[in-house]
Amino acid sequence: MKIALLNDQQFNSGMGSYINALLTSQPGDCEVNHLFLNYRARSLEYRRADKTKLIASTYSVPVIDNKTFFWQRIAGCIPRYDIYHFGTQYMSFLLRKDRFRPAVITCYDIIQYVRPNSPWEFWTKK
Repeated sequence: MKIALLNDQQFNSGMGSYINALLTSQPGDCEVNHLFLNYRARSLEYRRADKTKLIASTYSVPVIDNKTFFWQRIAGCIPRYDIYHFGTQYMSFLLRKDRFRPAVITCYDIIQYVRPNSPWEFWTKK
């Protein structure tokens, strides 16, 4: 079984260290690959400990570029896997594309959705 761990955080961050822990504790009968969505370099990379391999890169869109637009542009370059594990809930909109199923999503800190600070935040986060 081939499993893709997708995230956009470095290994030294909280979410990145979680993904790294998953990689280092993988069972021997599964192939688990870490696919790093590198927003700064606008690239998709295969990462493993000290090894990084470029899978694809994309362009930057002046003025309106943000992570969401980058994720949408690079999504078509993500290889096929049996299971996709998204390391953050912010990438979950990619599940609208059938090719990313079945999938697991790890959700961190959803308090802004449960208890928004203002009515504006309530409606925009909906």
